[in-house]
Order: sequence, then C-alpha cells, then structure tokens
Amino acid sequence: LYICTGYNDVIALDAENGQEVWRHSPDVNDKGVMIRTCRGLAQYRVPGASGFCSHRIYTATIDSRLIALDSRNGKPCPEFGKFGEVDLLAHMGEVEKGYYFSTSPPTIVRGRLILGGWVTDGQSVGEPSGVIRAFDAASGEFSWAFDSGRPDRQGLPPEGQSFTRGSPNSWAP
Repeated sequence: LYICTGYNDVIALDAENGQEVWRHSPDVNDKGVMIRTCRGLAQYRVPGASGFCSHRIYTATIDSRLIALDSRNGKPCPEFGKFGEVDLLAHMGEVEKGYYFSTSPPTIVRGRLILGGWVTDGQSVGEPSGVIRAFDAASGEFSWAFDSGRPDRQGLPPEGQSFTRGSPNSWAP
C-alpha cells in the first residue's frame, strides 16, 4: 500500500500489518506554499522491463517536481528525467515561490504521465501558465502540451518564451 503526506513523503506500507516498508522524503522546499498536500500517487509497470524501477510509483511535489520511485525500495529511478526527477517549472517563465505546483498525481494514459498544476490565481497579472503536459513514463521526456492560450502548439515554447501566462489551470486529476 502506497501513501503520501502533505510534505510529499511517499510511504510504502505492508498491507497485512500496516508496518512501514520504506519511506522516500524528497526534502521539499515549501517556502511560499499555502497548501501542503498530496492527493495521491500513480503507479506504472514499464513494458518489457524487469528488476529495479520496472514497477514505479510517481508523485508530484509542492515544489514542482515529478518524481519516479522504484516500488520495492523507494529509490529514485535514475533513467527518469534527471536522477529520477522532472522539473515542472521548465518552460514556465519566472514563477514566484509557491505560485505553481502539483497537488494531484499524474494520470497515466498509453505510457504518458499527464498532469496539470495548481496556480495561485487571482493574485496578480501574468501568473504562471495552467498548461497541461504529458511526459514519457519510462524516460520522463516531454511528450506534448495543451496550452489553452496557444491550443495550436502542442510542443515546447520557442527558445526565450514560456507557456501562456495567466491561462486557466487544471489542478485536479
């Protein structure tokens, strides 16, 4: 049984006796974060893989990281993103601490992790984008985006640009 805390610790419990099997603490930076929450985790078996990180647990953190962990021991999957993590602030432009993060787990469809983000909206003009993005569940590589400010563009923004600022967000699964 896998659970998570408001500080994004991921905990594996023995479902028979409730004993903790392992715990991964991602040492989140919660400066500026008004809501410390984790609304769930996602799990995925990498097709054709066996051994370490073939069965993964994913979490999105309150400091804007997408993390892949081995389900058996809670260690980060090094081939996912950069040392087991994807930076969800990439291509978002300048983001004030606590103004963008994920509170919900990614949804997994056809080997892609799909997630939106929680934006501290209604506080200023030009807040972070509410873009919905997909990442490859095995590698963590960017797959596509739905940017409501630029619905015709599914890729990354051109160099020097960001996803559309102040666009509606989707923080729930």
